[in-house]
Formats: sequence, C-alpha cells, structure tokens
Amino acid sequence: SIIIVFRASALMFSFSRDPAFILLVSAALWATWQHCYLRKQDELPQEPLIKIWEAHLAHEFDADQKSTKLTLATMTSNATVNHVPTLIGGRGKRLLSHFYQNHFIFKNPAMDMKLIKRTASRNFDESSGSLVDEMVVSFWHDKEVDWLVPGLKPTGLLVSLPLVVSVDFLRLAAPWPDDPYDGWRIHSERIYWDQATVLQQLRKLVPGNPVEENLPMSGSDQASKVLDFNSVPENELLKGTESYAAMDLE
Repeated sequence: SIIIVFRASALMFSFSRDPAFILLVSAALWATWQHCYLRKQDELPQEPLIKIWEAHLAHEFDADQKSTKLTLATMTSNATVNHVPTLIGGRGKRLLSHFYQNHFIFKNPAMDMKLIKRTASRNFDESSGSLVDEMVVSFWHDKEVDWLVPGLKPTGLLVSLPLVVSVDFLRLAAPWPDDPYDGWRIHSERIYWDQATVLQQLRKLVPGNPVEENLPMSGSDQASKVLDFNSVPENELLKGTESYAAMDLE
C-alpha cells in the first residue's frame, strides 16, 4: 500500500522535475492514507456516535437498564424527538422527560428490534454527526403503544414493521472530565414508518372495508414538521390516551 501511494504520487506529478515537490505531495498522500485506513477500531470516526446511540436505546428498551434520567443524559438540553407518522414527541428535557416517563419507556410492550443496516458519520471538525438505523420492529400489541398507535386499546395481535431512525448529534464545546460519551449528545431523532401497515395488522384498516374514524394517523403535517419542528404542534393524538390528562407541559 505504501508503494502504491508513492508510485501514484510520482505518476500524477511526473510533469514536475522538482524532487522536493514530489516528496511533499507524497508525504501529504501518505498522511491522508494513514488517517483513513490505519486508525484503530476504537478510533473510527463513527464509534462515539454508535456508543451513545446504543446506550440511549438500552435505557429506552432494555428491561434491566430502562431509565428516563439516563436516557435524557444522552441528549442535549434542547433535543427534539419526532415520531413522524403520529407527530408525537417533543423538544427540551422537561417535555421529553414527561413523554419518556409516561408515554414511552415504561409503556412499551416487549419489542424485538432487528437491525438491517446502520450508517453513521461525523463532520471533519468533529462538532456534529449523524446516524441512520434501518430496522424491523416486532411486538405483541398487549399494551397501549402511545407513540405508535395512540388511543388504540390492546388487540393482542402481532405487529411487525420496517422502521427507520434518523439521528443528529452535537458535541459539547467543553466536555466534562470522565464524560463517558466524550462530549457527544443526541440532538434530534426523526422516526419513520408506514402507519398503514401497522393499522392493517391491527385490523383497523382493512382493504375493502369502510375506513374507521379517528384512526391515529396524520397527513401533510408530517412533511411540515420534518422541515420545521416548530411549525406543527406535537402530541395532539396523545389526547386520546389514558395518561394524557396528567400531562403538564405548559
């Protein structure tokens, strides 16, 4: 590989007879090669992002690690969460604390999440990054699932759906000592799935039958909220859930 780099540089710049120029270019190419290919596995650019994201998921879904406090510890103070098809989530730790505690972490049925593909990267200046997970989520609908089908009573039916999560990260300007995430925090989550396939599996959207009223779904507001989080109010569909009356988000 070293020989290839130096031969390539010599070939590319053979028009120049200045040995110092060729040596300079070769050194630059060699440094780039080292940066891209010789880093240890634990130093890969995406590694810190994956570490904090997997910790976040564990505190949301792992029965032994569920914690609203630890989930929020992986996020920025002004983080946003947007479950796109239902427009459920929120901005900031106060609202998200209530959402996670009352509508998500401790309300979900046991879920099997099979990762299909993960793509992660961070900017060259290491101030921000992104991650996209493509997965298949399966569960028995034996509890109300407020973020997915708010207001629908348990049916006991099996649901399996493709789901995509898009995550943005920011890095704190001055991480505190012994920060387990090296200053990285989750700044936004956008979660996408096809609501029609969920409702069909729950027998609420049956081809050939009249469409039921007040099904938990939304329209063009989805696109508006993805473009501008503040353009559309969130959690309107949570008004049909049992725990909505206890919400104090003003």
